[in-house]
Amino acid sequence: MPTIQHKDKPRVWRYVMPHDTGLAPCFEDGLMTLALCKPLIRKNAKVGDWLMGYASKKDGKSHSLIYYAKITSTPTMHEYMDGVSSRTDHIYSKNHEGVFEHNGRSKYHLEKASFQKDWSVDRVIVSEKFKYFKNRVDTVGTHVEPLYYGHVGQKYAEVDKDISAYRMLQNFIKDRKECKREKKLEKAKRKQSKIKKN
Repeated sequence: MPTIQHKDKPRVWRYVMPHDTGLAPCFEDGLMTLALCKPLIRKNAKVGDWLMGYASKKDGKSHSLIYYAKITSTPTMHEYMDGVSSRTDHIYSKNHEGVFEHNGRSKYHLEKASFQKDWSVDRVIVSEKFKYFKNRVDTVGTHVEPLYYGHVGQKYAEVDKDISAYRMLQNFIKDRKECKREKKLEKAKRKQSKIKKN
């Protein structure tokens, strides 16, 4: 697995999520964690980088964004799994010999190959700044449409395009916030109008 040199500029990592089971990533208690699968991202992404997870084309949801997140910390896999947690992705615990093994809390990742893949990188991605779209968001016609990545694997924006990719995502987030603000104002106006009529 090639090692990607970290740059000072934030990168935007993109990949397809064939399944959204709440395991990888896990969105709970105000945190997004990527502790399983995606070894390339977990090994090379740094604090300040961004992640974008897209729905699979097989679901007929091309260009649909499931989430975006800014990486805020990267604890080790050992630190994360050794802590007391009720999170869905906390599927490994130490046995009586002090060795991590599947704790049976999930029906996924029971195979040896999955265990080896998960533990091939001793690093967990954590974000306190993320947005999870349960109903997906169509990115066609938005600032981030050029960032769409619908292939197997993980990809980050090319180095000479990092700033552009970062700005595209920031503009997308800004537009969504403004749209949400406008909807709230419109709702408030309608409510005020009803009060006046009554």
